[in-house]
Amino acid sequence: MLGDGSLDRLKRDGRIVVVGASLAGLRAAETLREKGFAGSLTMIGDEPCESYDRPPLSKQVLQHRHQRQPPW
Repeated sequence: MLGDGSLDRLKRDGRIVVVGASLAGLRAAETLREKGFAGSLTMIGDEPCESYDRPPLSKQVLQHRHQRQPPW
């Protein structure tokens, strides 16, 4: 089945729907693109705003041991 070109065809021309536009949905979409998926990618969610990426908090930040960098 994999030797018949169907995986390449899916990566190029496929359609994938990610249900859930939270951080997990965003990561799923990012991973698909990183792995070479070039087809149609649709995200569906009931979040009130567009998906966004939140950087992970480190223990240093949570324990107030991290020096804040200016935003510019």
